[in-house]
Amino acid sequence: MNKKRLFVAINLPEKINQKIDDVARDLTAAVGGEDLRWISAENWHLTISFLGLQPDEAIDKILRSIKEVAEEFECPEIEFEKIILAPTGKKPRMVWLAGSKESSEIISHIKDRLENSLIDEGVRFRQELRAYNMHINLARFRNLDEQILGALKTGIDKLKIESTIRFKAQSIDLMESESGHSGVGYTILSSALFGRGQQ
Repeated sequence: MNKKRLFVAINLPEKINQKIDDVARDLTAAVGGEDLRWISAENWHLTISFLGLQPDEAIDKILRSIKEVAEEFECPEIEFEKIILAPTGKKPRMVWLAGSKESSEIISHIKDRLENSLIDEGVRFRQELRAYNMHINLARFRNLDEQILGALKTGIDKLKIESTIRFKAQSIDLMESESGHSGVGYTILSSALFGRGQQ
């Protein structure tokens, strides 16, 4: 039985990728980038739901749910407001570009509606029980010494995120995650336009 590692996401317009890249460059200049593993811009996205390994026969059910839910919502406005170290409350190992509270609430509502639809379709996956925090993972790191971690925190505190890092999402995308020699890559398998995006 063939299986694919799938997740549902919102991908970013190129102009937004460029603005986020500018922020990442500013942070690199502030703290140096040799201790951080920066995520390639082509892999930036907003994850809605992880579905894990799914058999090929589940894909049609997943696509039905995505299309049904996308049509119920007008194009949501996505806004990013700050850079944080994550996970919060634990030893940090990632740099996130975090979404606004309002945007997180909108996407959380879409996520809940989508996952309920997937369950109704009989799609089996592990639901995330933690509160949804909309973000883009910019970089990963491990075991930074206190001096470098302090410089990273200082650099983040000094950066100001422009209010122009916002956009209206046009679609929900079904994504496949594949691991290779050069790392993890993501492929869009199918997209469903938000209701207003079809007008």
